[in-house]
Amino acid sequence: MEKPLNLKVEIKKFTNNPLNPLIKYLNSSLVEHDDVGNYYRAFDNYFLSLERVLSHISIGSRFQRQVKPYYGGGRKFSIYQNTISRQYRSQRKFFELDFTNYLIHTRILLETDYFRKFSPNFFIHLDLILPRPD
Repeated sequence: MEKPLNLKVEIKKFTNNPLNPLIKYLNSSLVEHDDVGNYYRAFDNYFLSLERVLSHISIGSRFQRQVKPYYGGGRKFSIYQNTISRQYRSQRKFFELDFTNYLIHTRILLETDYFRKFSPNFFIHLDLILPRPD
């Protein structure tokens, strides 16, 4: 990776639902309304959990690069380092929870009937990547 990821740019890439053009193109009689609604709800939850995970990754990487190397050096942190440190301390307990939530919502999105109708070959390998919960 040549340059660091920009969180706002990455989140903007996922803002638009990738199946929107297909949903608009298809005649509503071909797809049951409940399937489309379930897909949209699943995508919204997926996007919200992805946004939280990317935010945690951003805060964690800034903390590791700009704050952690200066621990124990005997000098005071800058205002920016204090801000990152406060953000990291307040959110670190949620990192694993939000990542697990993201994986669950990814699986739910991929399991929607609407997604399955248009991507059947994808599900051959899905269980290897994200196993079904028992």
